[in-house]
Amino acid sequence: MFMATYETRAFDFTAFGEKETDAVNALLNGWHSHCLEYDGGLGTEITKIDRDEINMIEVRVGEVVRGGGCSGAVVLDALPEAIAAEFSAIVRDELGEHLEAINKKNADNAPDLCATHDYCDANMLMLEAFEKVMFREPFSGIALEEGICSEGDTQRDCDLLNAAWTISATQAFKN
Repeated sequence: MFMATYETRAFDFTAFGEKETDAVNALLNGWHSHCLEYDGGLGTEITKIDRDEINMIEVRVGEVVRGGGCSGAVVLDALPEAIAAEFSAIVRDELGEHLEAINKKNADNAPDLCATHDYCDANMLMLEAFEKVMFREPFSGIALEEGICSEGDTQRDCDLLNAAWTISATQAFKN
């Protein structure tokens, strides 16, 4: 996915698209609508945007975006899927030769058991995935004791990890 941004003195415009051209076209359409809306019926000419002034950033769902008029924007609802996708990629990479057996065992097991643990410390793989997506370690009891985070922060991270794990395992690590 691509994010196109354009900054003016008063506004930052952001548009997304599957391809760069989609993001640029969406941004230009939004700019055109904005100009018509703020014209106030005066019929003034719409200011043209030079395509060289549009910032383009390739993004993944759940990724933190820096630059291009955005500072730390996160698509929060998509974080479990983003962590799951990263975790699945790591599992495929690390345990690919065992993936068929893992998926068969997972289909037969209770939903809260995952056969990846039969082959490695899969918690470490999940932590790696979390850190790649979130750019930090999950908040833990130690962070809570040290006053770095709240109980809500640790629970939110725990919920994210559990949701990502469920998504990955139920999709046979294909996501």
